[in-house]
Amino acid sequence: MNRLEKFLKLRKQNDSVKIIVFFAVIGMGFLISFFRETAGLYKNIHQPAEYVLTSQSPKPLTGYIDEIRRMDGVKCVSFQQEGSVKLIAGEKETVFNCFVLSQEYLKKAYDIDENSAMRIIYMNMAAMEQMKKDMGISEETFNIETYRPEYELSVQEKETGIARLDMIDMNVSEEQPFVVCTGNTLELSDAPTALRVQLDKQDLDSSQIRLFLRMGLTIVNENEVKMVSTEREIQFVELQYKIIIAGLCFLFVVCLMKYGKRPTVV
Repeated sequence: MNRLEKFLKLRKQNDSVKIIVFFAVIGMGFLISFFRETAGLYKNIHQPAEYVLTSQSPKPLTGYIDEIRRMDGVKCVSFQQEGSVKLIAGEKETVFNCFVLSQEYLKKAYDIDENSAMRIIYMNMAAMEQMKKDMGISEETFNIETYRPEYELSVQEKETGIARLDMIDMNVSEEQPFVVCTGNTLELSDAPTALRVQLDKQDLDSSQIRLFLRMGLTIVNENEVKMVSTEREIQFVELQYKIIIAGLCFLFVVCLMKYGKRPTVV
């Protein structure tokens, strides 16, 4: 009788073997889940962090940008203007808040290399789905490559024309619509409503946030930042519980094998 046949027979005849197999399987499941989620958390930690900053002090935003650009860990920074964009197709229309950022920022932050003379409006998945719903566009007929709606972009002045749409990958949860387009750096610096800053990776110890606050800046997307931080802390706690449970399962298996009554094949 080979070892596999002997083990299978013991598993059928002896309850302690069944218990050992049960806890070994449970422990292995938690261990596999631990390693899989650890890899996901590691990837998340090394994703860029993005902050939208305004100033409550008399110092204008233009006085901060060079200082922020020189900071360690800052990947890119841009003046930001905020307005609205209306998309129109026939009798259908939809309106979104729209952020205007520099072309350099879109290139470094989102890997968008814009080289078209036509106005391009970038949308995340949530915004794209909302647009299709509002405009009555079906999945079967929609083609982002050929869809050309009219647009009205209202920031400092109104701009109208025909736009091309493109997707933007935010590397974060996309529950809320996000719409952005490029603007001239000089025009953006005339009347910026905020600064948008992207770091190389997540600010785990909040040191970067404290530095921004000491500079007299306010974090506009504070709730979003806190939500990401809370989700990360929950993941840490879940990982701790999973490795503890896996360890206890394997410890129980070892103790039962070492100190339990040794099963015999009948």
